[in-house]
Amino acid sequence: MRVEGILSLFACLSLVTAARPATTSPATSSPTTSSPATSSPATTSSPSVTESPTSVTTSGTGTSSPTSAPATNTSATGVVPTTSAATATLPTGSLSPTVLPTPTLVPAPLGGVGLNETPVFQPLSDYDVQSIQLDLHQSLLELNLLQFGLTQFNTSDFTQANLTEEDVFLLQYMVEQDAAHVQLVQGILSPNITQPCNYTFPVFADVRGFLDFAQKITRIGESGTAGWINHLDSQASASYILSALLVEARQQMALRQMEGLFPMPYYFVPSITQSMHWSLIAPFIATCPPENPTVNWTVFPPLTILNDPFWPDLPLDNTSGPSISANRSSVSFPGRELNLSWVAPGQPIGSNSSFNTTSNASTPQFVAWISEVNITYTSLNNVTGTNGTAIQPEALVFSNLSAPLTNLSAPVGNLSLPLNLSAPLFNETVFIALTDAAIYVTPYNLSQLEPHIFAGPAIYQAG
Repeated sequence: MRVEGILSLFACLSLVTAARPATTSPATSSPTTSSPATSSPATTSSPSVTESPTSVTTSGTGTSSPTSAPATNTSATGVVPTTSAATATLPTGSLSPTVLPTPTLVPAPLGGVGLNETPVFQPLSDYDVQSIQLDLHQSLLELNLLQFGLTQFNTSDFTQANLTEEDVFLLQYMVEQDAAHVQLVQGILSPNITQPCNYTFPVFADVRGFLDFAQKITRIGESGTAGWINHLDSQASASYILSALLVEARQQMALRQMEGLFPMPYYFVPSITQSMHWSLIAPFIATCPPENPTVNWTVFPPLTILNDPFWPDLPLDNTSGPSISANRSSVSFPGRELNLSWVAPGQPIGSNSSFNTTSNASTPQFVAWISEVNITYTSLNNVTGTNGTAIQPEALVFSNLSAPLTNLSAPVGNLSLPLNLSAPLFNETVFIALTDAAIYVTPYNLSQLEPHIFAGPAIYQAG
């Protein structure tokens, strides 16, 4: 049975943003061991997400003038919410509160955060405001992209990609989900909310190119939010955002399935920081309403992987259509040489070219590979001007398993299947950046790498 309409669990609950300066304490760590890419013509392939699009289609419903005529987005299932500050709402229960006597607490272990507090679903610091505004930009971008794809291609186009009417409905329902996420985040930020902008997307040659781009954009949002959600001062707001994030993760997997790729070839989802996240999506924002709040995250100089695998280079054809799971040939391998290109700091980028790329790093010497829960470094080679190369390293997610784990097995009925926990570290989406040092960081304190980033990150489609 199909679900119709966007969620109806919204009641009038105006919120006022209370900001206070964020305080951070650097964690200790120990050492360890886009200039626009050269795009393939639109008739043969769709550019990767890391390219600054030069031949583009602009789409959006923002109030400012676009850089080119926007496409009309009239998806059958949902539109960009135009929630005003006065009506931004959060979901609430349907029952009226009842005054009850103080209950006897249920016995529970000591510890935990926020268990005896009244939740406040609003930012509690500047860090919160800027992080959640970034999340809103991401949600609006995804919403507009899905609507654009649904209006760009007709039934015949989807059929050629072996997608049925039911598959198209799933994409339409993703539009509803993203619209609900926008509504939620606007309610948290009200009255200082970001309104829809005009967005610049690559020219998609076919549906597969659109799906490939969409799954990468969705992964950026997933990894970006995962990188900061645990650091929010407002953990109440984080609980709502986490609920939306879990849906985004399912969307990304479904988009890969529609493309015909293996849905989740990884053990863990990598995290990136807010500035890394903003650096990746800012180039796709053409213009924004002037009243939109300013985004104060850094935009690093773009890094481009000139030979990044993407459709139609992926091992797919129109006979290998969408599937629940597909064991495809690898598109990358240890020892593969990546051709890299970057731009010096100072390039105008983003909405109305209102941001300049910046970096505090010195001459780049390393390539940081951000994958799963690991950050691995290799040397930057063959540097000539703003070009160089890097070799994909050979590494495992778990490289030093203890003896009991290496022989771990899982009972299945009367069988005992060995568990191979030696999966390659680099598969699916990997983020790479140029750095001037190889410092030890983890997903939790990845922001300590930012002063050392010279360019990037870029998305490497490793599988």
